[in-house]
Amino acid sequence: MGRIGKSGTEVTPHARRRIAAGRRKKGAHDPSDGGYRMLFELNPIPMWVFSRKTLRFLAVNEAALRQYGYSAAEFAGMTITEIRPEATVPALLRDVAERRHGLQDRAVWKHRRKDGSIIDVEIVCHDLVFEGADAMLVAAYDVTNRLSAQEAARRAEEKYRAIFENAVVGIFQHTPDGRPLNVNPAFARMHGFDSPEQLLREVSNAAKELFVEPQQMAKIVRASAEQGSARGAEVELYRRDRSRFWVAVHLRAVHDASGAIAMFEGTAEDITDRKAAEAQVEFLAYHDALTRLPNRILFEDRLENALAGARRTGEKLAVLFLDLDRFKNVNDSLGHGAGDAMLREIASRFRECAREEDTVARVGGDEFLILLRSVASREDAEAAASRIMDAITRPLTLQNQTLSTSCSIGISLYPGDGERGETLIRNADAAMYRAKENSSRKVRFFSELALLIRE
Repeated sequence: MGRIGKSGTEVTPHARRRIAAGRRKKGAHDPSDGGYRMLFELNPIPMWVFSRKTLRFLAVNEAALRQYGYSAAEFAGMTITEIRPEATVPALLRDVAERRHGLQDRAVWKHRRKDGSIIDVEIVCHDLVFEGADAMLVAAYDVTNRLSAQEAARRAEEKYRAIFENAVVGIFQHTPDGRPLNVNPAFARMHGFDSPEQLLREVSNAAKELFVEPQQMAKIVRASAEQGSARGAEVELYRRDRSRFWVAVHLRAVHDASGAIAMFEGTAEDITDRKAAEAQVEFLAYHDALTRLPNRILFEDRLENALAGARRTGEKLAVLFLDLDRFKNVNDSLGHGAGDAMLREIASRFRECAREEDTVARVGGDEFLILLRSVASREDAEAAASRIMDAITRPLTLQNQTLSTSCSIGISLYPGDGERGETLIRNADAAMYRAKENSSRKVRFFSELALLIRE
């Protein structure tokens, strides 16, 4: 194999004579031609010439020697099949056998280096006559790292796509003005759409069409733009059928090369069940689990608020303490299930006869407190107590039995019977016990009790 240029590599005299003879042919370059050395010998891309008939290497440049690890002398005794993995040789032979002229299309092949390692090379070749032989000039650029990087990117894309498509949380991207760009199936499903494509077709403005409160999206986007991301924002959204659900949103801003915000991307986790559980816990903290009426804590809070307002406006309030008569008999004779059913029915009747601004609370087994706002006179409170008494005493059916019940009611008035909430409750309780002792009068005012005590 002859050396072209000054590679410093030993070559055989026979190969040197063949290469020199080829250069003297018409159109061949002189070995001293600097342009020839630049185009072939000194080209940083590995290049060689091989005979189409024998497949032997006729010329190899320095870059090829470095890339494959063989010396020029070794290349002189080799054919192009020897730098190919065995499995690729049949395809190589078919390719060489095809009679094609001119510059050939780029192709990527597997090549084997002297140390046995396999590399990916991008081949560009051109037919020519070299030393009188039908030959091919080949440039073989090592693209192993590039292809490895592309393969890694492809696998990363596949992995991301798999995560994106199969994630149980919603994943989305949208433009700065709120137009959805990309959503995964989970995001589409949580909004009631059959597919991501359907959502993207039907939704053009997420804030207006998906958010119960559109300003919430603007708030999250602004926080993400200013801080880079917004995490854990809890917002209420619409499904396609306009039903509502809650999500926890994590959003981050994505910038382009100039630093401008190109889009926003994030995740949305359906927290509807959690919000419902939290609401239930909060509800039970202030309500009676059986009747769903406010409990004593909530009643006292509303009473204090009502008193604060009454002190400013000068209005009157009434507190009614109510106890069911003979409720224990129902529990003892029909069981606690029947007693619970009775209490739920009584609570329902309270709701029917109470005004929206009033508060009815269950504060004990069969004891209830009622706050009446804006009571103009004692007569107003007495009329309200009469309506409640009528509702309670209506017959009810339990376990196929028709029962009747009654109640005792004690009433205290603000400000005459006390100016503090606990005082009004205590005085209404005392009046209720007085009413319970007297079967002929089931409603008593605390002021009457005070008169009896003085007498």
